Amino acid sequence: MRQATLTFLLLLFAIPSMAQEIAPVVPGDRLTAHVIHVTDGDSLEVELRGLRMRVRLSGVNCPEWNKPGGKEATAFAKAWIAHGQIVELEVAQDCFTTKPDCWDKYNRLLAFVWRDGEMLQEELLKSGNAEVKYINKTDKYYERFVAAKE
Repeated sequence: MRQATLTFLLLLFAIPSMAQEIAPVVPGDRLTAHVIHVTDGDSLEVELRGLRMRVRLSGVNCPEWNKPGGKEATAFAKAWIAHGQIVELEVAQDCFTTKPDCWDKYNRLLAFVWRDGEMLQEELLKSGNAEVKYINKTDKYYERFVAAKE
């Protein structure tokens, strides 16, 4: 399954399309996507380069929709990004290694979600709707997330 996922990602991001030349995606790149649906506080579906894709917010965890605080986290995310809205996805990991860590165990792309210069993860933390989780202390946004939670 991981090999198929890596192959899909390479096809998605590295092969030229007839409409445009697509450069390989590396950590830190931001990709423009259209929001299709906010699943819960820390996951959503987007259209990225014509393909429907599930995204998991990297570095944070929100309660599940059926747990205490879950409905509030989902409502916050839905208010922050609506259906059809344009967001930027910043790939959280290097997707071109032998261990493609850019996907979670549910085959969702791990990414930081940006809108108008603000990051959804940071806003969820500031509002009390998320916890800092699944991020190493050496990662790019760790200190920023910890500060947002305080």
